[in-house]
Amino acid sequence: MVLGLLRSVRSDERSGGDQRVSEAGFHASLPDPAISSACRRNRFVTGDRVCWAGMSSMMGIVFTEFFDMVEHRHGLRMSEQLLDAVAPANEGAYTAVGNYDHQDMMRYVAELARDTGRSVDMILAEFGEYLFEVFVRRYPGLIESAGSAIEFLGSVEAFIHVEVVKLYPDAELPHFEYPVREQGRLVMVYRSSRWLAPFALGLIRGCIAHFGDALEVRMTDLSEQGTRARFEITPVA
Repeated sequence: MVLGLLRSVRSDERSGGDQRVSEAGFHASLPDPAISSACRRNRFVTGDRVCWAGMSSMMGIVFTEFFDMVEHRHGLRMSEQLLDAVAPANEGAYTAVGNYDHQDMMRYVAELARDTGRSVDMILAEFGEYLFEVFVRRYPGLIESAGSAIEFLGSVEAFIHVEVVKLYPDAELPHFEYPVREQGRLVMVYRSSRWLAPFALGLIRGCIAHFGDALEVRMTDLSEQGTRARFEITPVA
């Protein structure tokens, strides 16, 4: 019944609701190989690694599209299991334009990782790729404003995020620096108060796949807390 309410809300949005999408708020700390959903004093704990999750909210579009992905790839039963395991205060009634506790999303990801035997990082990267496809469908004009993956990725900080903030003034977005900009090669340094680099990796992969460019991306964690990461995008060898 809870999942039915979630699906009903999403159906209403698609038939005429606000179609704005933002990465706002989708920045939370999660352990690299962890699949445990233990949360103590606002922390996700796994082994000897402790990652702060904070208390910021997350855009509802992240929740609705996450459950779309889960249903499409793992079935309706898995979606129901995640909702039952996390038992969110709103009983799963998410709307794309709402704001919700991002710790619930982190618990959903951790539960899915545990149930599928995969790492949290793998789930986040998979979701990043999936969400980029959603952006392509909803915002074709914005995506196609660039002629290549490197051109698009190189405009994230100066253009894409500026447009997001116009829609969502309170958006908490990561920051990107570009220490290397060369023909066919780009280096992006990700900075955020929370660990979501694997999700960013998935978005970058999704971007490359969409433009069909012969590129590969390599991620390097630059901090013990996972708040900085380096993405090197280069031609396929």
